[in-house]
Amino acid sequence: MRSSAELIEQITAEMEVRAATAASLKAEAEQAQQLASLHQEQQDAVMRAVRAEIGAEGKNAARQNLKANILFFLAGVLVSVAIQLVIKPL
Repeated sequence: MRSSAELIEQITAEMEVRAATAASLKAEAEQAQQLASLHQEQQDAVMRAVRAEIGAEGKNAARQNLKANILFFLAGVLVSVAIQLVIKPL
């Protein structure tokens, strides 16, 4: 009888320890979830900043390309006129 009473006490104590461990793990899991959501918010903020920067740089690059294309076009026109004048002077 004594051994079964001791066994029941040991089992009860072990169950209490496991219940405390489970509660601790649950609390840690909730904290991890909160941290993950914070990290997700930070990732979203960084992605928005990067997209805005890329968009601005893309617009600047498009303007620079347009300016360069206009410059090359005008240079081509000038060279064509100069060659035409060399071949057939006025």
